[in-house]
Amino acid sequence: MAEEQQELRELTFNLRVCVMMFVIFIIFSILCLQLWNTQVLNWRQYEDKAQEQSVRRIRIPPVRGNIFSSDGKKLAANRASWDVHLHLSEMRQKNRRSTVAHILAESERVAQSIGRKNTLTAKQVEQHMNQYPAIPMPLFRDLSPEELL
Repeated sequence: MAEEQQELRELTFNLRVCVMMFVIFIIFSILCLQLWNTQVLNWRQYEDKAQEQSVRRIRIPPVRGNIFSSDGKKLAANRASWDVHLHLSEMRQKNRRSTVAHILAESERVAQSIGRKNTLTAKQVEQHMNQYPAIPMPLFRDLSPEELL
């Protein structure tokens, strides 16, 4: 009698383990199918979203107004200043060399569109990527209103 109960317990335990393995297999299969759906079938949708987010316009309002001396002379005044910065972390490619080449190509494209000479070098890009990976890299400073058009 004790042996039959032991066999029955082992059988129910084995059945529970098989059911749990089946449930885990089904959940893992669903997860894999969703991953395949996202990466293989809908990749273009996510690529388009990434392209839309690659240009950011950040407007920073001035902190203070003009500064005057005690006799009323203007010592410092506010003026609009526009800069172009590259977010290198968002410009990654397959490897570091192709990332640097992509950054240099984009900086040249921007330079041509605003009519300035591109002075950015691969060494500067590498240095910025190594020392300040999360900080945007300044490309051009103090753009004129004509260059913004």
